[in-house]
Amino acid sequence: KAPVQKAVLETGIENLFSWSTKAEATLQLRKQEIVGQQSILKAKYQGREIQIQIPFADPSSVENAMYCWCLLLYLGLDQDWIAMRMLHLEPIAMRLEFREGINQCTLINDSYNSDLSSLAIALNFLAQNSGHKKRTLIISDIYQSGLRRNNLYQKVANLLSVKSINKVIAVGSEITALEQYLPANIESSFYPSTEELLQHFPEKSFVNEAILIKGARVFGFERIAEKLSARIHRTVLQVDMNALANNIQVYRSQLKSGVQLMIVVKASAYGSGGFEVARFLELQKIDYLAVAYVDEGIELRKAGIKLPILVLNPDESSFQALFTWNLEPEIYSFALLKAFIQRVPDTIQSTRIHLKVDTGMHRLGFDPDDAQTIGNLLQEDRRIVVASILSHMAASDREEFREFSHEQARRFDKFNQELIGILQYAPMRHILNSGGISVLPQYQYEMVRLGIGLYGVDSNAEVAAQLQPVHTLKAIISQIKEIEAGESVGYMRGYFATKRQRIGIISIGYADGLFRSAGNGNIDVLVRGHKAKIIGHVCMDMSMIDLSEIPDAAEGDEVVIFGQNPSIMDLARQLDTIPYEIITSISNRVKRVFFREEA
Repeated sequence: KAPVQKAVLETGIENLFSWSTKAEATLQLRKQEIVGQQSILKAKYQGREIQIQIPFADPSSVENAMYCWCLLLYLGLDQDWIAMRMLHLEPIAMRLEFREGINQCTLINDSYNSDLSSLAIALNFLAQNSGHKKRTLIISDIYQSGLRRNNLYQKVANLLSVKSINKVIAVGSEITALEQYLPANIESSFYPSTEELLQHFPEKSFVNEAILIKGARVFGFERIAEKLSARIHRTVLQVDMNALANNIQVYRSQLKSGVQLMIVVKASAYGSGGFEVARFLELQKIDYLAVAYVDEGIELRKAGIKLPILVLNPDESSFQALFTWNLEPEIYSFALLKAFIQRVPDTIQSTRIHLKVDTGMHRLGFDPDDAQTIGNLLQEDRRIVVASILSHMAASDREEFREFSHEQARRFDKFNQELIGILQYAPMRHILNSGGISVLPQYQYEMVRLGIGLYGVDSNAEVAAQLQPVHTLKAIISQIKEIEAGESVGYMRGYFATKRQRIGIISIGYADGLFRSAGNGNIDVLVRGHKAKIIGHVCMDMSMIDLSEIPDAAEGDEVVIFGQNPSIMDLARQLDTIPYEIITSISNRVKRVFFREEA
């Protein structure tokens, strides 16, 4: 990127191919236009304007793409061919794990590689995904930088200052050069090896902060991650944030122009982890969040979530908390509406509510004929603004009930027209859940609500094919045993071996959320790519599986309960239930690990 003249002086090479954003160069990058997650790069080359489109927007990936472009041009390849091929560039992935840490900390683990470019990306991730004010970096020697030692660590120090890092714990012989460049406001400590750090590990000093672990694989920083993790139960629920982003984009592509997206994050984001998912959704520019109860909304506000939040099941005792935490209630009955009108504090100039109308689901909601009475009541206090009118379809994704869905929409339209005529303004309207977004697009109105679809489940086969599974539930094989023919397995002697048999005891039971009905051969799990049946009754903390056909299975192996294969839909069918019940049944003692492949 340096000017050609300077490069010639430093290298002695006269025929140098260079690129730059400012200085004179062979390839002069003039402009970067960001479109969603893609970039259009416009440049000047040999006196003419050329451009490419790449599937990235972050600075590090753009820089990598520029070097590719330079090489292809240097090799004399056709620009049209180059432009076509650059569209298919793939990111250099980094797997960033995001999990709950000790002492109310948040832990971001990237103990797999260490270079300057990936450090910048990881620090951006830390800044975007943490609600903590204090930020700590645990870092090893940095390899493969191409820079001299002092220049490298001077750049690192500048980066840490820009990204508002408060504390650095550094490990290695080379990284000691960092100390001289760190500003005085960044606390620091240095250790020659990971073993030395673990021997003097300051566990109690980590409190209510975000911790990024960034180390080259040879340093074995996974041992540090284990010490800082809040739970050590070997059963984990992995939450793939890239899959979340993909699924959001799939549904957004189904929406008409201008339709807003509300995402339901009740029940701790369907068991995924409320704050972590909500923070990610905020970065994805979601318009609204919805929770079931006021307590859930308060937790999100305390965690720093600023998006509008609809509370689906408020009650009169929670009204003061609604006002305090800027939460918006769903009002579904006259008793609740009258109580709310009476409780609005005199100090409040305006407050937003959402009116629920029952069009046939027969859960919460006003009768469709109540519009006139509701309108009259709202005239009593003009500070109460109706942000939206909503209803819920009973079977939007079922073809056999399609006419009933149309009837629900007709009742909804009648209610809306009458109420809007009284209010003299038009609130947003929303009636569609995940299953209805693609099959009933005429009822998208101003907003739709996305729930289970976010996690990769949709009854529309065409949409489902584009979705990615978000959750992977994994256990481990704690022990392997050989049993003889005629011996029984588990409580109540629920299974008898018919031959000499190899069995595995795995670290998951019904207290973790594995249904007791999964036992006695009712579901398959995956071990080393092969299916294994659960045998005997599921116990509280463990289960037993048949390993007779998997001779290579060993103690400590991962066991996939559901994920890509078997999928949560497979498990739901085998257990005669629905994916909602499976996800939300996973207990809090199961460690949630959030990960994202970062370019």
